[in-house]
Amino acid sequence: GLTANDVFINNKVPFGFDYADGDSEVFPINTDHGTHVAGIIAGYAGTGNVEAHIKNINILNSQIISTKEHSGLVCGRTTESVIENVYIENSKVDAKRYAGFVAGCDAAPKKNTYGTIIRNVTVKGGSVKGTQQVGGIIGMIEHPSTIENCCVVADVLGDFGIGGILGRASGADRLTTVKICIAWSDKVMCSAVAPGTFDHYSSGTVVGTARKSEAPYTFMNCVYKAGVQFQDYT
Repeated sequence: GLTANDVFINNKVPFGFDYADGDSEVFPINTDHGTHVAGIIAGYAGTGNVEAHIKNINILNSQIISTKEHSGLVCGRTTESVIENVYIENSKVDAKRYAGFVAGCDAAPKKNTYGTIIRNVTVKGGSVKGTQQVGGIIGMIEHPSTIENCCVVADVLGDFGIGGILGRASGADRLTTVKICIAWSDKVMCSAVAPGTFDHYSSGTVVGTARKSEAPYTFMNCVYKAGVQFQDYT
């Protein structure tokens, strides 16, 4: 059987374990499942009348493989939440749409609900991939939210609505801020699936697309890596 030495990684994040296969290999070969446990922290965070505060999280060598929407390593769907002090390394998210390293999307059942604050996040290595609304931090935001002090050094891949930090800011009269973030990805690759339709060419090194809004979006003091591989139109 496995011992503590078999799953030890380092003193900061001591253990890595594949709970589906029951072994220490977190990048399994010839298997159809992802090596996450219910998303890793939560499937839904702060949805409804309950706020959520998720902090001081380290995720190493993990992956989520899903044919569904709303996929992230910290949580799938979030609102009325604070997510902060997160470190993600050598991990992978491969989902349908609304995909991000931290969360798939910010969305809530109630109108005028405030959104999510995501801050102090570092992503190093790995990739996030989906069909649309894919971001290095979060795939889509629908409610007034803030992303700040985040750094992504990983690949972001998809068909359209692809951003190095945020895939899509959406919703009328919704104020969203992205500030003091570093999008240092080698690849933010957007492949067109409907040639001639401009919506399907929406990709950006920091933010992929921002829907027309009555309230202004604020994107400030962000940097991206020069020479990023930006588009892959097919």
